[in-house]
Amino acid sequence: MGGPRNAPLTLRELRAIPVSRLTGVGNALEERLAIMGIESVLDVLQHYPRRYIDRTHRSEIAALTLRKVAELRPSRSAKKPPCSARFAACTAAELATAAPSSRSS
Repeated sequence: MGGPRNAPLTLRELRAIPVSRLTGVGNALEERLAIMGIESVLDVLQHYPRRYIDRTHRSEIAALTLRKVAELRPSRSAKKPPCSARFAACTAAELATAAPSSRSS
């Protein structure tokens, strides 16, 4: 009777499984998740992010407004993105200071 289980787990069973049983969750990550109140597999499933970046729509740098978050994806010809990380989320203010001015010609 040690074969695969056919019935889905109940919420009570998911609450009983500690997050440390998930692959890739070591002591350090377990501690960080506990700070967020995530201690069981059920907590992971019920955790929803406060915001997300919609990567389905591309925006031109000129079309961004202040305080709007956008993802910067460098082109293959770009030497270095203006943000610290390769695919960092940048605000319009950061992009405006990093983008070359189109007025100077």
